[in-house]
Amino acid sequence: MNTESPSSAVPSRYPQLAALVDLDDEAERFMVGVMLRFHGEDRLYRALAIRRATNDKGERLTIEVAKFQPQRRRARLKWMIIIWNTDDVSIRFKDCESRDDAMRQYAHPQ
Repeated sequence: MNTESPSSAVPSRYPQLAALVDLDDEAERFMVGVMLRFHGEDRLYRALAIRRATNDKGERLTIEVAKFQPQRRRARLKWMIIIWNTDDVSIRFKDCESRDDAMRQYAHPQ
């Protein structure tokens, strides 16, 4: 049983995420928890843009542009699209060539 109020389920440092989800919906609350744990305190993955969509099956998706910065010397920054499927409870990663490529794929998914 969730004893938190829905409004306290998303930390204040993620206002964009809080505005996108229905925290009264148990499946969405679960996926938000997964997203928050994934992004976590180490901040290796940083979200740059995030939006909601549905796929051909009508499943709820959260689509995110993220950058990944490994914490080792001379490691290259990586750009990606992360697709969080609330109804299928899955996560898909798509590597991108650059920030511009990631933003282009985010704006015009294939």
